[in-house]
Amino acid sequence: MKARGWAPTRVLVPTVGANNVIILENEYPDLASFQAENDAFYQDEEAFEIFRASAEHVVEGSARTELVEDVPVDFPGSD
Repeated sequence: MKARGWAPTRVLVPTVGANNVIILENEYPDLASFQAENDAFYQDEEAFEIFRASAEHVVEGSARTELVEDVPVDFPGSD
């Protein structure tokens, strides 16, 4: 990912809660940046094969993807 100039991946594990969970997090400045990199990833055969090779370590039905965004905290009239 670094060699391709893609967003770095942050690897996290829960301190408490579910066991045997790994969370991979990537941050993008906007949705368009995410979409462009995601498209490039799926078109990159080498990168996608590395991703597919990890499937043997994933419990079927446990994978999920989330897309979250910041909530503005400066509301008009909140002064």
